Amino acid sequence: MLCGKFQDSEVALFDASGFDAPSAKAARELLAKAGSPRRALIVLAQPNVNVWKSFRNFPGLKVRTALELCAYDVISGGLVLAESAALEALATRVGVSAKATAGGVA
Repeated sequence: MLCGKFQDSEVALFDASGFDAPSAKAARELLAKAGSPRRALIVLAQPNVNVWKSFRNFPGLKVRTALELCAYDVISGGLVLAESAALEALATRVGVSAKATAGGVA
């Protein structure tokens, strides 16, 4: 399912380190740079309360970690905004080599 998202260019990388504190303004700016999607799935490598609080009130947006991500989230999520470390964690979880994942992102 995630491979289809890559093929359809519905996966974008983002850096969650800019969320030092909860900020809906920073979340809006990130979404604007991503084309203002109606639905989006934010995928994190590790739980991040600041990111979760920044996006929690946006309708159509979900925040998940790579370990709790399921197929339903990917299918219904629209655009996938993921940390690069989250993609590596997903690759490890499903047994794909990191080289194959890096090749798919670039």
